[in-house]
Amino acid sequence: PTVHKRNALIKLAAEKKDCDGTMCPGGCCPEANWQCCPDDLYCAATLDDCPTQIIKNYLQKLAAKKSTFHKLTHERGCDGTMCPGGCCPEENWICCKDDRYCAQFEEDCPKFKLF
Repeated sequence: PTVHKRNALIKLAAEKKDCDGTMCPGGCCPEANWQCCPDDLYCAATLDDCPTQIIKNYLQKLAAKKSTFHKLTHERGCDGTMCPGGCCPEENWICCKDDRYCAQFEEDCPKFKLF
């Protein structure tokens, strides 16, 4: 088999006969003792190296990151910061120039082009 030690991810070969590596549901992985990725398209040194796992880990990190801006609401009795465009649910945040969002810092305001 071809040695791919530099890559932690390899696309599976369609040929299932004479597989010297790891046999996966989607085909032959040329590396012995590698993991079959859940997508049945790739094999990897570890499951964490699989494309679906990389994306899942990225999305989990993104979701865990606290939002640095909020859309303003039109609720009565604002407990946060009152902006010209509505209520920001966070205290002491700044009102973004678009009058639709608030943010912890001005650089966190969404970058929308105003026409």
